[in-house]
Amino acid sequence: MGIALFEDMHWLNFFPISLTRATFDIKVGARSFFEEHQVMPEVLLTREHLAGVTRERHGQCKVNPSSFDNDTVFVNGLLHPGAIYPERLEKVGHTFAIIAGERLLVARLDSKGTEYLAESVASGKKIDV
Repeated sequence: MGIALFEDMHWLNFFPISLTRATFDIKVGARSFFEEHQVMPEVLLTREHLAGVTRERHGQCKVNPSSFDNDTVFVNGLLHPGAIYPERLEKVGHTFAIIAGERLLVARLDSKGTEYLAESVASGKKIDV
């Protein structure tokens, strides 16, 4: 199971800081949520204009790739890593979505859902759940 962090429309709440960095790279205290993850994310989905700087900061991660593994779990970059239990998520073998209100928090998606999520994030648009 690979983890992919993604941004949602709430990057607007962090304006103007979020113009120069992905929301998961904004420091909250001494560290960012990216730095707090116990399981290193393999993939990062961010707005297209931030892909280059995100790639520089996180050379070990794929940034806005065109394809994903079927077992990739997408995690909202603003969800605190302490709220995620990777060992439990590994056991879920089917597609699922955990939402709060109209906000996507964690999901394993089919190829159509993955494509929609990647396009929405890259363009900075709202993710409809």
